[in-house]
Amino acid sequence: ITYAKTEIAKYIPSNIMHFAGRHIIAKKMGYSHTSLIFSNLFDMGFVLLVSLVFVFSGLITGLISIPYELTSRINWIYLIIPLVFLIGLVIFFLIKKKKEFIQKILDYITFKNFKKMIIIFLCYLPFFIVTGSLLFFVFRFFLSVQLTSFYQFAYVIIGFSLAWLSGFIIPGAPGGIGIRETMMIFLFSSYGKANAMMGAILLRIITILGDILSFFLANIIEKKISHHFENEKK
Repeated sequence: ITYAKTEIAKYIPSNIMHFAGRHIIAKKMGYSHTSLIFSNLFDMGFVLLVSLVFVFSGLITGLISIPYELTSRINWIYLIIPLVFLIGLVIFFLIKKKKEFIQKILDYITFKNFKKMIIIFLCYLPFFIVTGSLLFFVFRFFLSVQLTSFYQFAYVIIGFSLAWLSGFIIPGAPGGIGIRETMMIFLFSSYGKANAMMGAILLRIITILGDILSFFLANIIEKKISHHFENEKK
């Protein structure tokens, strides 16, 4: 419920608001700051890991490649500066709370938790598969792009994963808006630039509507749960 309620916050102004909102709500429910920080880090880490698995599998097999037209236009300074800043924060955190942080990490690195992490990893897979499938169906059925083979299906899913990853790691873009769409236009330009643009826009509309629906459903479910517990107390 907390995740669904805060998912929409990533659009105002960025993914940071999603994590901040989730942290504030969960803190009111009694969770400690340490647990919430680690849960956010693990959530971010797993979703990035899954997206990287899709992207690197596509790059290694030659199924997909990053267009030169895109890499030649990237101003790498906008990526390097935030990365250096992030590394600096991590180093500062490690120096300040070295023993506590390392011990916390060691507590999680057990065979029992490793099996749980595998399960969690598998739970993140459907996000990219389902959303990539939506994009595939948008291209095929709404825009009449001739996509019939499994190779083309896999290409769309991996292409979406790369576009999503770009929108997630580049700072300042609300929910990756603009960045993800630009990447998709480059990646799917072989379908026609107009189709690539429309596919990116339609997928963004679908995902925004999904986030809004999740927000309202989460509030309705939360009210029903609260009402249920209030009746039990009586």
